[in-house]
Amino acid sequence: MKALFLIVVLKSLVLFSPTQNQAHIVNLSFDVIETNHEVYKKVIIKDGFTDFYIGSSLFRGATSSREEIIEEKLVGIQLIDICQFKVDANDTRQNRITKARDLGKIQVLLNHEIYDSIYIYIREKNKIFRYKVKWIEQIE
Repeated sequence: MKALFLIVVLKSLVLFSPTQNQAHIVNLSFDVIETNHEVYKKVIIKDGFTDFYIGSSLFRGATSSREEIIEEKLVGIQLIDICQFKVDANDTRQNRITKARDLGKIQVLLNHEIYDSIYIYIREKNKIFRYKVKWIEQIE
C-alpha cells in the first residue's frame, strides 16, 4: 500500500513539475533564416487576418498582431524552420499522449493545442515583423 502511494506521489510530481507547466512558445521563421529545404510559402491578407501557408501547414493571425522586431533583438530568439517545427510538434504530441495514456486517459491534440504560443517572423521591405498565430487544422 505504501509503495502504491509512493508511486502515485512520484508520478504526480513528474506530471505537474514546473518544467511541464512552463509556456511552450515557438518562434517560426517564414523567411528570416536560410534553410536547405525548398518549401511552398504564401501569405494572404484578408478580413483582418493574415494567413501564412508554409508547406502543407496553415497559420493564421490577426493582422493587428504584427509587430516590428529590431534585428539586434533576434540574437536572443531561437528561430526554427518548418521542418524542425514539425519534428518538435510531433515529439510534443507524442509525449503528451504517452503521459495521458499512463494515467489511463485518451488524449487527442489538435494542432492549435500543441503550443501555447506560435510567432512567425517574416521579412518585409528590409524590416522584420513578428505575428502571433495559431496553427490551423486543414483538410488536404
